[in-house]
Amino acid sequence: MGAFAKERVSPNAADTAAARAVMITKADLKPTGGWKGGPTKPDFSESTCSYYHPNDAGLVITGAAENDWSRADRALTSAADVLQTARMVQLDFRRSATAANLRCTLVKAGASNVAPVMIPFPKLGNETVAFRATYQTPGGALQVVEIALIGHGRTEITAAEIMAEPAPLSTLHSDVVRLATIMTSRAKV
Repeated sequence: MGAFAKERVSPNAADTAAARAVMITKADLKPTGGWKGGPTKPDFSESTCSYYHPNDAGLVITGAAENDWSRADRALTSAADVLQTARMVQLDFRRSATAANLRCTLVKAGASNVAPVMIPFPKLGNETVAFRATYQTPGGALQVVEIALIGHGRTEITAAEIMAEPAPLSTLHSDVVRLATIMTSRAKV
């Protein structure tokens, strides 16, 4: 294992505001009651595993935002990074929008028996990919996550939702499509 290059984070006010404008708000959540959460600090840490070594050389993040929401039956995350150029978004997708990245991220968070698969998803931006993964939490609970990754101009969008197994997969999928569509419609850069 060699060293890997990490992206540079160089925020500016306009791109940070553009990233925040993409976020899922409490008003976007369905069903409407029981949600807790809101904005959180964006996480720029890298997940590396024996099977996944990200190379973020040449990437510059100029704006970032994240919201985490939860209720008794599910949790979701909306995140956006604005990169310096649209070409950087395309490059980052080729490098990191992979099942290996999702698996590594979940394993680093303590999950086991992680089984990610690519799933069909509507094309919402220049780049669109989605994955679903089942896994076991450190406490032994079985969960499923669906995550959509969209590249729209200079903006990278992530919409992810987690439910306990057995999860109603059609409900999970339609909710992630709805949330990703809302986020993409708000991306202006």
